[in-house]
Amino acid sequence: MKQQCPIWGTPTNSLSRKNLCTVDSPRAGGWYRLPNHIPARIRYLQLDDHGRARLTSRLVNQRNMGVERPVVTDEHVKAASQASDMRIAERCDRILQFLHSRTHSPSDAIKFDPDPAKSPLNDDIATFYELLAHSECITWYALKHLLDHLEEKSLVRKAYSPKPGLYYVLTVPGFERIDELKKIPSNSETAFIAMWFHESMEDAYSKGIEPAVKAAGYKPIRVSDEQFVGPIVDKVFSEIRRSRFVVVDYTHDKEGARGSVYLEAGFAQGLGLDVISTCRKDRLKDVHFDVSHFNHIVWETEEDLRDQLKERITAMLGDGPLIDRKSAATLP
Repeated sequence: MKQQCPIWGTPTNSLSRKNLCTVDSPRAGGWYRLPNHIPARIRYLQLDDHGRARLTSRLVNQRNMGVERPVVTDEHVKAASQASDMRIAERCDRILQFLHSRTHSPSDAIKFDPDPAKSPLNDDIATFYELLAHSECITWYALKHLLDHLEEKSLVRKAYSPKPGLYYVLTVPGFERIDELKKIPSNSETAFIAMWFHESMEDAYSKGIEPAVKAAGYKPIRVSDEQFVGPIVDKVFSEIRRSRFVVVDYTHDKEGARGSVYLEAGFAQGLGLDVISTCRKDRLKDVHFDVSHFNHIVWETEEDLRDQLKERITAMLGDGPLIDRKSAATLP
């Protein structure tokens, strides 16, 4: 009987069921581990292909942060069933990063076979599966749509060969985009917190935001907690640049919105960082129209904020590097 990926049911390079099930699955982007009951859990939650793709994105994120064989838990499966799909721009960047990882010189063409049904697992089919995994695509048609877009933007070009298969090459603008992406700290352990610094919000931070970020495996950073010399704006921008993501709470007093919070959110978005928006329910109606359409975490109590925020971070990014380092020693 052929070995199959427990998440996707596709062929694997390796599968071992000692202690945790350990799998090397191109369709899941590489190695991962999971308890033996997880496949049944996936079926129980009726995780559709979109949910499986989001779960795969979590595995890719963890590997990018240095976790060689990330573990799939019940919490990750549940979060994947509830999370939003990856943004199109991020999917395109993931394709570029994957192609770059397979490129040894600027002229290298990356070959893959988008028809896995016609032959057993080989390098070309494995590359196709990995492209699906990194781009959170489900079908070849979805992946082709993104590749066509990248080609229109002159970031990749299709190469031709008398041999069967598809060939794509990174262009010079594609390499330039990779250089831009390298400036984004995807392996950072920190999360920048932008919020109204007032005594009435201290519990929201200490009982809500701070424990949620730490439980997700990251270190929260507030400029008010840091000692520094020099203009505060420089310090803020410096910390945002070093962060993996930013939490922005738009709660404010009756006098109106806190301009600095909007500035910090806009700066983070300009860098391409993930921004998680929160707001206390009684102030949501006063949020500026420029950000009112964002998918805010609307909270009433600090505990509510803590639980929702932790779940959102895990759904978007997976567990952070700090939580994995602590748990790695206990895993077989």
